[in-house]
Amino acid sequence: MPDLSPKKFRNSFVRIDGQLFHSKWEAEYWLALQLAEADGLIDRLRRQVAYQLIVNAANLGKAIIDFSFIEVSKGGYGKQLRLQDCKGYVRKGVPATSLWKLKYGIIQANSGIPVEIITRPRKKDLLTTEDQTFQGRLFSYLKKIDMDKIKPNKGT
Repeated sequence: MPDLSPKKFRNSFVRIDGQLFHSKWEAEYWLALQLAEADGLIDRLRRQVAYQLIVNAANLGKAIIDFSFIEVSKGGYGKQLRLQDCKGYVRKGVPATSLWKLKYGIIQANSGIPVEIITRPRKKDLLTTEDQTFQGRLFSYLKKIDMDKIKPNKGT
């Protein structure tokens, strides 16, 4: 059973279709990723993916990454594995703690894939620009999600 005690970053647990999310932002982004998968922008969407932290053949534990998926390029030919972790507040796109940096660094060193930190875009950015980057296209799905699906978690 997950620890439902108050968190130091003041996040609120929410449930969507029986699944527990650590924050409203993580839940919103999950719904957007599901829409992107249904449209064919991404494939093989998974959440709460465990990565073993191995250094010099020693297993130091594991890190849980919020989302893993395959980016499908236009035409469906190029595919790239993406690892993304939702964070509510991060200074200038850099993980705020040394522990995050260490975990993400070990994952990248072992797999060759960087963990992308995803923070909530500002509403004015969503409304004013049609960003044609891959991440911009993912963020465009945030405008399409049904916010009524996101329910605050009340206990276990």
